[in-house]
Amino acid sequence: AAWGGHVALIRYLRDVHGLLDDRQDHAGNYAADLADMANTPRHCQVAIFLRRECSGERGKSCAVLGISLVVGTDSSDGVVGADELRKAYLEKAKQTHPDRNNSHTTEEFLELKRAYDHLTLEGGVGKQSNPAHSLKLMLELSGTTDDPTEESRPDAFFKARLIAVLLEYGEKGLDLSNVTKKWKQVWPHTPFPLENRAKGERKKGDLLRYIQEYAGDVVDIIQSNTSNNNNEAGRSYRIVPRQLTQQSIAIAAATRNHSIQT
Repeated sequence: AAWGGHVALIRYLRDVHGLLDDRQDHAGNYAADLADMANTPRHCQVAIFLRRECSGERGKSCAVLGISLVVGTDSSDGVVGADELRKAYLEKAKQTHPDRNNSHTTEEFLELKRAYDHLTLEGGVGKQSNPAHSLKLMLELSGTTDDPTEESRPDAFFKARLIAVLLEYGEKGLDLSNVTKKWKQVWPHTPFPLENRAKGERKKGDLLRYIQEYAGDVVDIIQSNTSNNNNEAGRSYRIVPRQLTQQSIAIAAATRNHSIQT
């Protein structure tokens, strides 16, 4: 639904089936990430809707207060208005405040306050994002710790972006012929470095040499023999990230988020 750009279908799945954008696919993408990668005005609105209205964070906050997922300014059928939201908060606060009920802890009350603030002050917005699409994190994990600018270290930025592209297909990597296509999806606002060359000038050999020269220390290039429908022999190349994995990136992102929160 996200890749197709169907807000109405996403709304239906949320309202009728309780589905949220709270799970990642094998590449680490949330549905909002897929909408981002489609990169059209319609998909931009889908991504906004998913983060504002369908996040796992919103689901958790609503569950803490015991209310519907749909929170708005005014009450209507299926929508929890601002007055109802505050009423639900005050009722829960009476039950969980440690000064009123010794069976509840301070942390339970603070969790309630965080949930209420998330829905009222932050609009219940979520933060669904594939950690591999964080350029800052990818630079750090690629060994670049001096906070460079792209003008001063274009090689470091290229490596970080390329690894994120390759990890869309896991540790098995990506066929050379699909690298630039997938790059456009993951980094829609950053052209692949060879893209500005004259039409027809960029060939497979140019692309392979470029990757070898500027990212050969962070990726492996695996060659295999192929044949087409006419049984003509050829070669194909698969580009594989050498060290970083989806799991290591997820762990690093979780560690960083925990450090920020504490």
